[in-house]
Amino acid sequence: MLIRDHIEYHFLQGLIFILRCLPVNWVRATLAQAFVCCFYLLRRRRQITLTNLRIAFPEKSSREITKIAKNSYANLGRSIAFNLLIISGRISNEAIQEAIKTENWNVFKNHIENSEKRTLAITGHIGNWELIPQFIALNISNKIHVIARETTNKLIEERIINPLRRRFGVNVFYKKNVMLPMLRALKKGDLVGILIDQKLNDRMHVKVPFFNHDANCTPAPALLQIRYGVEVWPIFMIHTPSSHFKFIIGDPIPWDIDPRPEEEQVIELTRRHQAAIEKMIRAYPDQWFWMHNRWKIEVQ
Repeated sequence: MLIRDHIEYHFLQGLIFILRCLPVNWVRATLAQAFVCCFYLLRRRRQITLTNLRIAFPEKSSREITKIAKNSYANLGRSIAFNLLIISGRISNEAIQEAIKTENWNVFKNHIENSEKRTLAITGHIGNWELIPQFIALNISNKIHVIARETTNKLIEERIINPLRRRFGVNVFYKKNVMLPMLRALKKGDLVGILIDQKLNDRMHVKVPFFNHDANCTPAPALLQIRYGVEVWPIFMIHTPSSHFKFIIGDPIPWDIDPRPEEEQVIELTRRHQAAIEKMIRAYPDQWFWMHNRWKIEVQ
């Protein structure tokens, strides 16, 4: 194990210890401002952020683009603050429930618990996406699985992240060879969630428009929907004023039997999935993860 891993782990443990002593509102405000500082200090990420925004919103002025960019960093800081406060024990399960207002929750909950159809939830890196499985786990009896990338720091994964997941009963499937475990879970009536808005570097991707520009996208939700009749629901956890959140659940994305070759169906259905994510980003542009190199931009 690398020395860097130990340094990162002990730094995070020290930060969590400090958070146990500071006022909650102060923690949120401080991390929000700290991430705005990162916007100015991290030149490459700043360039990616601004270029992404110009690609997505060519009609906006430079001033508008910069404002959205800084707000997206601030919102990321607030999300991380909230999640660290949960890890540190400062925010209870009851406080999580109180902080979240829901939209169409009862419809979604009833579907998961009573429908015989398999359910896959799709979302993106918008608002506080890490809070989604925690809230769902507190409110339904079905088992929950999320698809995630394995972190590079095993200490943080084993001693901080995994204990938090176990606290809420959330299981993780890592992305490598994930289709079979996903299908098995869905067949048992479990809920599976996946983030679909980051670029893929492997060969298992399809190209579809995202903000009118081709992007590498995962075909997994489309394949599950076409081959196994899985219902795909777009869901999002959005920041609202006063440090609260709105859990937005969209209508399931429709798909009927199609005579076209499966490859063409996958592309069309993936386009619909990405369109659902794009629609939410357009509604809340300052809450998406614009610092991710979504379109493989060459940055000097």
